Amino acid sequence: MKTNLMASLLALTLTCAAVSADDQALLIANAAVPERIDKEHLEAILLGKVTLWENGKRILIAYSMDDPQKVDAFLTEYAGQGERRYKKYWVKKVFAGYGVAPKLFNDDAKALEYVLKTEGVMALVSMDVEAVPKELTILSVEAHNRF
Repeated sequence: MKTNLMASLLALTLTCAAVSADDQALLIANAAVPERIDKEHLEAILLGKVTLWENGKRILIAYSMDDPQKVDAFLTEYAGQGERRYKKYWVKKVFAGYGVAPKLFNDDAKALEYVLKTEGVMALVSMDVEAVPKELTILSVEAHNRF
C-alpha cells in the first residue's frame, strides 16, 4: 500500500513538473518596458506598490480573461492571490484613492491592441509566443534564491 501511494505521489510530482510554458500566461509589454523583471519587483508592480518603470514612465497593468485559469494561476503565483481576490484588492485600493486599477479585457486581441498603442503597459495574455507581434516584448520573470 505504501509503495502504491509513493508511486502515485511520484507520478503526480513528475506530472506537475512537466507543465510546459504553453500552459502559462504570457506577460507582454511595449518596447519602452525592460525585458526582464524579478519576481519580487513583479509582485510589487501587480499590487500597485511600484508605479513607475526605471525610465520614469507610469506603469499600467492590463490582463485578458481569454483563458481565466491561466490568469488565475499567474496571479496566484506572482501576486499572491487569485484573479477574483486580485480584482477585489484593486477595487478597495482605487476607492481609497491609491492607484489605477488594471484594465481588464475579454480577449487577447483587444489586450494586444491596447499594449501596442499605450506606452508603459504590461499585459497578461494567454496566447502562444508565436502570436505576439514583433513590436512587443515578452517579459521574462527571474526568481531570486535567497540562500
